[in-house]
Amino acid sequence: MSSQAIPQAASAILLFSLACGPGASKAPPAGPQQPSAQESAASDVAGAEKGSSAEAPQRPMSFDEAKRQSDGLWTAAEKQNTSAAWEAAAAALAHTAKTAQGNAEAAKPLLRGALAAWQRSESLEPQPAITQRQKRPLSVREAQRVEVFSQLGAMVDEQDPEQAMIHYQHGRALWNFGHYVAAAGHFLAVVDGFPAKPEAKFAAGLLLDSLVSSNDLRGLEKHAAMMLKNKALTSAHPGLVADLELIRHQAGSNDAKRLVDQEQYQACGDAYLALFRRDKDLPNVRGDELLYNASVCFERAKKNKSAIKSLRQLMRLYPQSQFAANAKERAKSLASQR
Repeated sequence: MSSQAIPQAASAILLFSLACGPGASKAPPAGPQQPSAQESAASDVAGAEKGSSAEAPQRPMSFDEAKRQSDGLWTAAEKQNTSAAWEAAAAALAHTAKTAQGNAEAAKPLLRGALAAWQRSESLEPQPAITQRQKRPLSVREAQRVEVFSQLGAMVDEQDPEQAMIHYQHGRALWNFGHYVAAAGHFLAVVDGFPAKPEAKFAAGLLLDSLVSSNDLRGLEKHAAMMLKNKALTSAHPGLVADLELIRHQAGSNDAKRLVDQEQYQACGDAYLALFRRDKDLPNVRGDELLYNASVCFERAKKNKSAIKSLRQLMRLYPQSQFAANAKERAKSLASQR
C-alpha cells in the first residue's frame, strides 16, 4: 500500500440480522400496502357510518353500535382469514376506539385489537425483501396506524412494561415507512426505559439501523457507546456486546476517514491511534492497518516523529503483516529526513 493512500473505511455499517424483531417473522413491507386492502377497509368503515342510505349522512354511531360492527368484522376476519378482512377489522376497531369519548379503559383493548388485526393483515400479504426505504408521506392507512400507537401510548402509564411493546411497534411502523428519525426516538425509549425486556434487543438493532439510514454516523457511534455502558441492557442481552463494539469501531473508522478527506491529518492520526488502543483486540479488527493509517496521517501532517513511532510499533507487534516491509522502508526514509 502506498503511503499516500488511507485504506478505505468500511463503506457499509454492520446492520443487525435481528432487526425485524418480535412480531415480524417475515420481512417488513417496503412500502404502501395493496390498494385492495385499503379500499376494503375504507369501504367497510364508510358503509358502517353511512348505513344503507347514500342520499344523506346518518347520525354518528354510538359506542355500542360501533362496537357491534367491529366485533362482527373481527368474527368475519377470523372466518375468512384474508388480508382485506383483517384490514377492515383493524379500521373498524380504531374507529370504535374514537367513539369511546375519552374512556381509556374501553378504548385500550380496542386499540390493541386494531394493532393485532393490522399485524395479521400484513402477515397474509406477499412480503418483499427488505430494501432501503425513502421517507415519504404516509398513506391514510399508515397514518391511521401511527395514530393508534400514539393514542395507546398516551393511555398507558410511561412506566408500564406494556410501553416497551408500544414504543417498539410504533418505532417499527415508522421505520417501515422510512421515517427513521422519528422511529429512532421510540427505539431509544425501549433501550433506555426497558433494557431487560425482550424488545430491547431488537430495538437496539433498529435504533442503529435508523441512524445509518438517516446518515447520522456520529449518532451511530454515540449510541453504540451509550448502549455498551448500559449494564442493564448488556447483562440481559450479552449477545449484543460484540455487535455493538464492532459497530462503534466501524463508525469511528468512518469518522477518521472523513478527517482525511477534510485534510485534518493530525486529528486523523490521533483518531486512528485511539481506535487502535481501544479496539485492536476485537474480532475482525486489524490493528496493523490502524497503525499504518495513523502513520500515513502523521506523515501528511509533517509529524515524522509520530509517524515513525507508529510504524515501529506496527513492525514490533505485527512482524508478519502485509504492511511490515513497507513500514520498515518508510520508517527508514522518514528517519533520514530528521
